[in-house]
Amino acid sequence: ALLFAVGAPRGDRLRRLVPAGLGLLLGARAATANMAPILQAAAESSRAGTWGADELQGLGLDWDHALGLLWPDLLAWPADRFYAPAGAGAPFDFVTRMPWSQFVLIAQPLRPSDQSAFHSYVETACGIGVVPLAAALTAFGGRHRGLALACGAAALASFGCATADEPFLALARALPGYAAGDLRRQLFTTAAMLVVLSGLGADRLLRGARPLATAALLVAVLVASTAALGWLAAPRDDAAFARQVAELIVADGDHPQVRAIGGDAAVATAWLQRDAMPGEAAHNRQRLQTTATRALAAARLGLGGLRLAAGPRAALWLAATAAELLHAGAGPAQTVPAARLTTVPRVLTPIADATPSNGDRPRRGRLTANAARKDTALPGNLPGFLRLEDSGAYNPLPKARYEQFFGAIDRTAPYGGAGVGSFHEPAALTHPLCDLFGVRFVLTREAVPPDARLVDRTPPGCGVYRLYERTTALPRATFVQQVDLLPDAAARLAALGARDRDVGRRVALEDASAPATDPTTPANARVDLVSRRDERVVVRVRTDAAGFLRLAEPWDAGWRATRGGAPTPIYVADHHLRAVHVPPGEHEVVFTYDGWQVVWPLRLTLLAYALALWLVGSGRRRA
Repeated sequence: ALLFAVGAPRGDRLRRLVPAGLGLLLGARAATANMAPILQAAAESSRAGTWGADELQGLGLDWDHALGLLWPDLLAWPADRFYAPAGAGAPFDFVTRMPWSQFVLIAQPLRPSDQSAFHSYVETACGIGVVPLAAALTAFGGRHRGLALACGAAALASFGCATADEPFLALARALPGYAAGDLRRQLFTTAAMLVVLSGLGADRLLRGARPLATAALLVAVLVASTAALGWLAAPRDDAAFARQVAELIVADGDHPQVRAIGGDAAVATAWLQRDAMPGEAAHNRQRLQTTATRALAAARLGLGGLRLAAGPRAALWLAATAAELLHAGAGPAQTVPAARLTTVPRVLTPIADATPSNGDRPRRGRLTANAARKDTALPGNLPGFLRLEDSGAYNPLPKARYEQFFGAIDRTAPYGGAGVGSFHEPAALTHPLCDLFGVRFVLTREAVPPDARLVDRTPPGCGVYRLYERTTALPRATFVQQVDLLPDAAARLAALGARDRDVGRRVALEDASAPATDPTTPANARVDLVSRRDERVVVRVRTDAAGFLRLAEPWDAGWRATRGGAPTPIYVADHHLRAVHVPPGEHEVVFTYDGWQVVWPLRLTLLAYALALWLVGSGRRRA
């Protein structure tokens, strides 16, 4: 917008900037309902300061990744799903596989830390469609040339930042927030700029501009896709196909992984076939053929539309683009039996049976070997489908506090900025913080040292898996009188991590304004969890002395609490949980996730939508 305004005559520049500023403000308000609660909860990010220059460069894309603009699923399947290749005896059991074409074009296809394969995630696929991309080339002429040049420069700069190559890496590190995470996500900006350019170009084409640049790109896509189909259809077995892909990899000697294997095609072939499933090569070839065929069809429809009148041309291009993007976005999918998402495995039935009517589901933890960071029995977020509460979570909110809390139990449990997984140290199973967080059951197939606090609850016929009940787990809601005021995070985590800490009687607070309590006065407290739902928890407390009701659930800025119907402050307890002060007497405390941080963002979003609709309507009336 600034570049566009500079090109305007003096005295007219501010007027040019006002619509851009209002548009940005309107867009921000429209996104408020989704973004504001997340930003509130993620104020303390566990990823802050973890991305160094070497890591950014190691995960950066290659400039050849621009081919993904023409073939969005050439390098990364946008659906980000797993597949079962044709001819396999059994479907892959949640094993991540990547297209072999990714090895050819990504600058460093293996993680620089451990040389293991990493997937090119969905955010690296930024194709907007063959026809819109071709139309975007026509945007750099006519009355909006300045805006098109500014958008083109922004698209190029963001793509350069995604590669993490110099001088773009220096630019990314100089811009606030750019280098705080994975730079590949800067392709979002590239895609957004291309959408604007495609709109400008399509407008010029529909008004009668000469389509030379558009036709040239469509012809290039048609020729390239036809050549790719010819190469893929050439008769050869799976081994020969893997060998030819390996030769393509070795042909580019600038790739770090190619240098690592000494440019040996035989080594690259073995690398591709390492851990390969039956039929994987054929599946890769079939997916690449589908990608090339779709691009070829889109290019032919785009060229055919150039011979039509403006109205039919627009309809044809819109239909072709919608079909292309929907197909690319669907990606290859692995189907699984519905029972897998609706039936609790036999080994976990004691957890399901232990859920009371008030919704207080018992939490489950996991223990795996130190060398294996995989989930035990139920991968990923699958426990949520089965209504089982798991202590592990991907990318939890607030991020830093959750990871630090579990890092005090087992330093290997956090994923390092992406959440918390399974425990790896058997000693973690008897840690007081597991009692505090209410981890009542532990699932494992590892050897667990005998301990009176762990009772084997494994049903018969569960194979290698064992389910243990932790008899020392505390209830979700507890009453405490002994307060440790620990505003310093390091000191607080050190105190919480002590194995001799009496978590049942002590609570660590960090707010100096919290009311004082007298732990010498017997409370004779009784706490009853009346009901618990995702966004509403009701607890009844009766006590003879003042103290704190502590709820073993994450603190978040959107939570609100009432005591006896009157608002009461929520304090961050034990670094990650929440608590409210309770005076002597009988009280009903209600936690609801409806604070102003949750309610007002939605209202602002609805207001922004209404304003946008009014602007569209008024613009049409003026036209």
